[in-house]
Amino acid sequence: MPGTHLELERTHLRGPWRRLPTRLAAAYARVQQQMQAWQALPARTPTDQATIDQATIGQDDPQRWRMALEASGQGLWDWDLATGRVYYSPQWAQMIGHAPEDIEPLPAARLDRLHPDDRAGALAALDRHLRGECAQYSSEHRLRCKQGGLIWVQDRGQVITRDATGRPTRLISVQQDITPRREANEQIIRLAYADSLTQLPNRRLLLDRLEHALATSERTGNHGALVFLDLDHFKILNDTFGHAVGDQLLQQVAQRLRSCVREADTPARMGGDEFVVMLEGLDADATTARRMAGEIGSHLLEVMSQPYSLAGYDYVVTPSIGVSLFRGRQLTGDELIHQADLAMYQVKKGGRHGLRLFEPAG
Repeated sequence: MPGTHLELERTHLRGPWRRLPTRLAAAYARVQQQMQAWQALPARTPTDQATIDQATIGQDDPQRWRMALEASGQGLWDWDLATGRVYYSPQWAQMIGHAPEDIEPLPAARLDRLHPDDRAGALAALDRHLRGECAQYSSEHRLRCKQGGLIWVQDRGQVITRDATGRPTRLISVQQDITPRREANEQIIRLAYADSLTQLPNRRLLLDRLEHALATSERTGNHGALVFLDLDHFKILNDTFGHAVGDQLLQQVAQRLRSCVREADTPARMGGDEFVVMLEGLDADATTARRMAGEIGSHLLEVMSQPYSLAGYDYVVTPSIGVSLFRGRQLTGDELIHQADLAMYQVKKGGRHGLRLFEPAG
């Protein structure tokens, strides 16, 4: 559209956002390209335009709709696509900890504050609506606040005016802070999939990740392994010093597991004093994979056997460890856990404090 001007200015970012300017420059370039594409959208037929007129809100009086939306107390932004200018309501600015005068009336005011992981999705949703592929724009994403924190918002908008050819010229969107809802949902997920005492993945999450690991192993041909750890004489400690000290031990075991496994591995608590570490990406060769699993298991045996500081005393608790290898979907997750458990039980029978790989019968 002749005379269209879109200014996209970069801001100085702090903390983890410091590395973004280069990426933002690329994002701004993409937005400018999108602006040109939106302005070059083909003209609508009279029938199409009639449909658009029925779908748009407040086509006859956009100002009235903007005032009504502002009165709702939610954040509002009003984009004039012809000039590239954006009006941000005081509530929009306050939602992210800013005074209204802090916010420049440019698209960059939003783009700069979009979380990097959410930017592509939010822009794609907006692009689909402006192209007429969906009736409304809707996106849930994170915005950076003035103090550096993040909030989750639900952003919903709609083109309210078009020119004579049907091209969008104005869009109004309403933004709502949904951080409490997102945090509540995340807490529900944590309760469902994490052990409440150690914050490690629980059995349910382990089985879910194991299912993915089996699929990956089948595709790549690489082996994986389950390392099953059971603490020796844990019941004696628990009965002697009480459950509070027992819980401290379990938490320290979890911390050690996190610190000494690879990034690709998954440590989990099965319940009681039983833990499992899922190893992925071992070698395609079975002999090499067994050696790698044995080395990792031996390292865990050494680390877990070091003294623990409990109630002001150093206390040594050793583990018994069983290991089962897997490759592809030959066995289910439960069957693999059972194999590792059987190997661990053989260690218990042999005097505890050791490691054994599962050997199939025959």
